[in-house]
Amino acid sequence: MRLAVVGAGWAGLACAVEAVRQGHAVTLFEAAPHAG
Repeated sequence: MRLAVVGAGWAGLACAVEAVRQGHAVTLFEAAPHAG
């Protein structure tokens, strides 16, 4: 499954990491120039 996570704050990053651990392909979107 492919997932998109909108927002690279702490919650978005945690969600993306867990999804990758479960075998999903993740695309992370962030409007700011830096994640976190």
